[in-house]
Amino acid sequence: MALRAEDLIRWGAPAALAETWIRESGGSFLPIQLQAAREGLLFSGLSLILRGPTASGKSFAGEMAALCSAFRGRRAVLLSPLRSLAEEQFERLRRRYGPSGCRILIATREHRASDRDFRAGRFDIAVAVTEKFLAAAAACPALPRMVGTVVADEIDLLADPERGPALALALETARRAHCRIVGLAGALPWTNQLAQNLGARLIRTEHRPVPLCLGVLRGGRFRYRIPPDTPSHEEILTDPIAAGTESREDLLLETVRQLGDRQERCLVFARSRMEAARLAAALADRARWPAAAEAYDQAVSLPPTRNRDLLLHTLASGAAFHSGDLTPEERRLVETAFRRGEVRAVCATATLAWGVNLPADNVFLPAEKWVAGPGSGTPWKAPLAPWERAAMAGRAGRPGASGLGFGRAILLASSLFEAESLWDRYVAPSASREENLPPRSAAPVPGAEAGALLALGAVSGRCRAADLDAFFSRWFPAAGERRNGGCPAADRAFDDCIRAGLIVPAPDAPAAPGTGDTAGGAAFALTSSGRAAATRGITPATAEALASWLREQDPAARADVEILAALFMTEDGEQARVPAGRAGTDWSELAERLRGMADYLLPDSHAPLLDLIARCREQELRAIRAGRAAEAVALWMSGRSLPEIERVTGLTAGTVLELRDTAAWLADAALAMAEALSLSETVRERLQSMEIRARLGIPESVENIARLLEQAGIQPERAPLLALRDREFHAGTVRDILSRGAADGIIPRAWLDALGEPEQRADSTAGVASEPGQGNTGGTRNAAAGAALIIDDRRPDRVLWRGTPVPLQKRQYDLLRLLARHAGECVPHETVYRHLWGDIVVEPNQLHHTKARLLRRLRDAVADTPASLLRAVPKRGFLLDLPPEQVVVLP
Repeated sequence: MALRAEDLIRWGAPAALAETWIRESGGSFLPIQLQAAREGLLFSGLSLILRGPTASGKSFAGEMAALCSAFRGRRAVLLSPLRSLAEEQFERLRRRYGPSGCRILIATREHRASDRDFRAGRFDIAVAVTEKFLAAAAACPALPRMVGTVVADEIDLLADPERGPALALALETARRAHCRIVGLAGALPWTNQLAQNLGARLIRTEHRPVPLCLGVLRGGRFRYRIPPDTPSHEEILTDPIAAGTESREDLLLETVRQLGDRQERCLVFARSRMEAARLAAALADRARWPAAAEAYDQAVSLPPTRNRDLLLHTLASGAAFHSGDLTPEERRLVETAFRRGEVRAVCATATLAWGVNLPADNVFLPAEKWVAGPGSGTPWKAPLAPWERAAMAGRAGRPGASGLGFGRAILLASSLFEAESLWDRYVAPSASREENLPPRSAAPVPGAEAGALLALGAVSGRCRAADLDAFFSRWFPAAGERRNGGCPAADRAFDDCIRAGLIVPAPDAPAAPGTGDTAGGAAFALTSSGRAAATRGITPATAEALASWLREQDPAARADVEILAALFMTEDGEQARVPAGRAGTDWSELAERLRGMADYLLPDSHAPLLDLIARCREQELRAIRAGRAAEAVALWMSGRSLPEIERVTGLTAGTVLELRDTAAWLADAALAMAEALSLSETVRERLQSMEIRARLGIPESVENIARLLEQAGIQPERAPLLALRDREFHAGTVRDILSRGAADGIIPRAWLDALGEPEQRADSTAGVASEPGQGNTGGTRNAAAGAALIIDDRRPDRVLWRGTPVPLQKRQYDLLRLLARHAGECVPHETVYRHLWGDIVVEPNQLHHTKARLLRRLRDAVADTPASLLRAVPKRGFLLDLPPEQVVVLP
């Protein structure tokens, strides 16, 4: 329905924002947005739950509610379940509302530069992952009271046994602080009861702007229905495939190939990372679609990790895969290529089902998923829950896909019996009814009560058993009474926390308003160790293990790998995904490498590393996984590249980065525990060093620079820091080192500016002549007015060519800057190669690809740019064909 700004204003929207929303939506709003606005709910202070299928407009409605709150002086927090989704939301909000002065920040473990502003409430809109919001609220209990609205995306994750408790705790924290809660749900089973418990209004819609055909494909026939409609339909989707002569995988690959031949984009959900990569490789061998040329060229310039090489193979045939085994840069490359339509099929794990906007025409759903069994290392298959199926299927037919006008969510069957079974379980109208959800599938994992106890106690100051019971009844009504061996789970949580020294009995006193039922039961308060555990989100078992280790061992006298091994042997550390490897030789080699990595070993035969090495040789899986994880992160901290770490450890680059995140988190938790135990400054300094170095992947030689930059609000990157180390800039102050690095183009000029340079800055060099052959790097900035090409390191995302801003990618900018410093001279191939890629090995023709794209960017901006501006001198190098006086490079 088309609307005017006046309509939104009449329904309560701020006039200053109405025009922006009309512009962003094109004046057309979806039914769920219209209903919430027309009923006066969207722009009010009432809590609200919006339930509708994927792409029904919930996210934009939540965005409007958050911005309305911020405009009226009540801060808003947007909770995101994933870091990638948080980064996507942050960039979108900053682009839309940042120019108008709205203070927008992001809060994740990786983005720490805004932590102080987040905790102090110096923001209008904050995009935060759930765990970060919980940690900030535990560390600063006043934070939730500063917030007016909390918008929770993907609250279907409340039904996830592992991730649901954290989201529920974040929303409970907001509820107790009397924040307005806006929940965005797709297929959460108990939305009606949840809305009643929260006193929230529930708005439901089944409208989907792009119809979704959910069904089963067998023998080329696709039987489907379009929810919420009941009648089934049928179409001949592919050529008949002989089910008796081909495996299930062959059926899937051939079906995807035929759809891809019709230029339909397909998203295949695999049950594991290994399966996703294998399916993509097999599809690339079978399909032979046009190569994803631009994505391929971009992938060539990335570090040559094991999966990058496999990704190059698949991209050459128009296919790709997406999983946690890829680095963030590789995952973003796949996502962008799929959106552009370069890639026709992506094989992905279930993580891609949450939030990331990848418009597909067809989505292939797995019939089962792998879940952790009751014993360690014993996964088993389980059916998809309705909310999981809805999240995956919702990727099909999103706005922005091809012109089909609908999407397909396909379950593949190889027999009539299987087709009927899949139809009844996943497609028939009865399959989506809330009462069909198994009660256990909505129950949080065992042990979640202890984490909830610490989180609730950190925010409110005290907690009773009744508070814990009320929390689980409100957020997990389908879980029922949780008992184990006749002992209530809440009682076990209190016993575990008391034994670990995390809580103590507190004087009975009235609880703060809104904290729940206070009748009956003793009250408990957190100790300093308990608060440390709550602010870092670790389990009581991990907190107890860290406290014991810190008392018994001196971290300051331990090598990096010993500390890391101790961290990965905790309960939380053991949750990290680390393949054990092959028995025998692999494990013996691991033990020898661990021995060689330690700087020294204590003569005591019970030293932690010696004990770990012995257990690795005895083939104890728990120790082997901890040893592999510790080795990988220790190599990362030494400055080794991801391809090198892959070759040594056998782990994928994506797994190494996940282990890095876990190690940095647990090192930070150990630091908090050390402070709570009042341990020596030496111990705390060592643990803080471990956290910084693990997170950034840097050696001790550049650690001080990284600390000063973070204190100045800069999030330093690893590559420039390692480049400073390689240049061996040791003499002088940090500012002197950064000045030399900036002058050589190693680090961004912004790093130097952030440290608070003296008043006499680079501008004070006005009148100093530039060196011959180096471009105009030292003259006055007034000289730039008459130059044809102006390069300013303060804006490394673009250059000025004949007065026109030209946006450039990083390597395009680096190439042009290098040639500009030698304007009119031939720069040898070796110099260009080393400047752009360092020690990374890339295809020889990548130099020419980069030069060609750079020239294309310049010619697109200024039509009469001569083709000879950037020339390749045969067998010698590259040349910027401009006189030096026409080039200005401002450091």
